Amino acid sequence: MNIQTLTEFNQIWSQEGGALFYFTRPACPVCLHLKPRVKSLVDTEFPELGFYEIDCEGAPGIAPQMQVFAVPAVIVAIHQHEICRFSRHFGIDQLRRQIARSYPLWFTSSTD
Repeated sequence: MNIQTLTEFNQIWSQEGGALFYFTRPACPVCLHLKPRVKSLVDTEFPELGFYEIDCEGAPGIAPQMQVFAVPAVIVAIHQHEICRFSRHFGIDQLRRQIARSYPLWFTSSTD
């Protein structure tokens, strides 16, 4: 889902149980390459997290509010708590490991 306004971002931040915010710019080739991999990671391994894309040019007020000054950037938040942040140079495995450290503490499997 694309976030267009700061109001929309704040609403998702305060109401969503878990969210991954992906900050990007249209002219960023690294952002375009990394986005499907990050989305796939969330969809397959961390299904309780929502995936939200923020175009820093289309929604210019959100990035400075969240102190994002380089793209691509990822902020993962669970119940209004930022659990990790990555910017510019990061890998999928690094992101996976960091989310996996906190994810089971907040979301438990219903098959237990």
